[in-house]
This record gives sequence, structure tokens and C-alpha cells, in this order.
Amino acid sequence: MAQTIETGEIHFFYRTRLDSEKPSDTDNLQRMYLALVPEERKRARLSVVGRKQMPEIISGESDPTDRHWLLLSDVGTPADVGKAPHPAQYETKTRGKVKDEDPC
Repeated sequence: MAQTIETGEIHFFYRTRLDSEKPSDTDNLQRMYLALVPEERKRARLSVVGRKQMPEIISGESDPTDRHWLLLSDVGTPADVGKAPHPAQYETKTRGKVKDEDPC
């Protein structure tokens, strides 16, 4: 019998590539995030989704490459964790100083 360990909210965020304004598929994404915010809201968890997509789940089949699709990148208050995927400014060799697009 399954037992509930935690309840709360799940949020998905993404950051587009610099040359994409509105992504149409995962090729236009730079990074994808998944945030878990429990009901008590003391500690939230932010994970980076590998390959920018969730694995397909097929009952009875297991592929070793589908096991490592999520990396826990930050744990903290929901406010602190929510700042991580926000736009950042950085320097590139070809474009100079650029600012990331809004992740959502």
C-alpha cells in the first residue's frame, strides 16, 4: 500500500535559448527546471531536468539511460529557490554582454 510522504505544488520553468523568443520544441530551450514546494513551505527543492524533457514511462520496461533525468540543484526557502531560474546577465565570446530571457 502506498503512503503519502509529502503533499504540495509542482512547478515547471524553462529558459529559452538566446535566439528563441517563443520555443516550439526542446531544441529552443536552454534549460528546464522542476520545483517541488511542500504545503508547509519551509524548504522547496529545485531540480534541473536532463535532456530538457521528462522520460517516457512504459510499464514493464526500464532503460538505464532514463534513470538519470533529474538533478537536484538547490534546496531552500521557496523565495530563494524561485530566484535561481531568473534571468541572468553574462558575457559571451560572439555576442558580448547579454541578458537571458525570462524563464517562463
